[in-house]
Amino acid sequence: MNRHLFVVLVCSLLIIVGSLQGQSGSSAADAAALLAEEKWEAAAAAFTALADGDPKDGSAWFGLAQARHGAGDLKAALAAYDKAQEAGFAAGRVLFHRARALAAQGQAAAAVRQLEALADAGAKIAGAVSADADLAKLAGRDDYARALARLTPCSDPPYRQFDFWLGEWDVINQGTGAKGAINRITAVHGGCSLHEDYENGAFEGSSLNAYDQGSGKWYQTWMDNQGTVLRLSGGMVGGSMQLSSASDSSPVNRITWTPNDDGSVRQHWETSTDGGKTWNTAFDGLYVKRSQP
Repeated sequence: MNRHLFVVLVCSLLIIVGSLQGQSGSSAADAAALLAEEKWEAAAAAFTALADGDPKDGSAWFGLAQARHGAGDLKAALAAYDKAQEAGFAAGRVLFHRARALAAQGQAAAAVRQLEALADAGAKIAGAVSADADLAKLAGRDDYARALARLTPCSDPPYRQFDFWLGEWDVINQGTGAKGAINRITAVHGGCSLHEDYENGAFEGSSLNAYDQGSGKWYQTWMDNQGTVLRLSGGMVGGSMQLSSASDSSPVNRITWTPNDDGSVRQHWETSTDGGKTWNTAFDGLYVKRSQP
């Protein structure tokens, strides 16, 4: 058994044991133990007894499906997965393992449909899907690639709104014409965040930027070697990213990044000391892609 499948099986067992706790006493624990020991036929018999005793027990049906799956009886496993789903057991887990069984059976299109259903439900488990040996058989299919992209964390459009800032930039102060600052923006945490690394002579700072699906906002935390800490939030305004500090902070900081047609980016930093009634420019910078030496 490959390491990933073992991890998935252990996680499944934890759910099964938790669901069965208090039902049929030791027989439920014994069934889970047999499954953990990969004694497929004995585990199947134990879970069959549990399912016969309570046909609405989704965890028993799922345990039976896992035992049949482990034994290579894919047809029986799929039937038991169906029963587990009908009983309302952990829909996402059933879809994932049904996809594995269908892929192993050679039913590629049907397996992809299970993955699409997982994506429709909001699952972000591309890592587990990619690591599975059975699902790896789907590689090369366009529909699988699309499903995998949807299952990838931070792949939804809002997470890509700030990608125009990615790159290594020479920063020009449009107020003074001064050059020399360098800013490097990189994707980190699997593309879920942007990291900024700014340096201008002895001055340096960095920020972490990320979209929060719960609030629907972007957040930035900036820190530098002068002890400054800024916490900003906001989102897209027109075609620009605009982040501001809290309205009761003093001063209120508002920074707007605007992509230009020539590939450059304008960063306009404003401050307000009257709660946002009037604004003064603190920095007006032009980001130009840095030419490599």
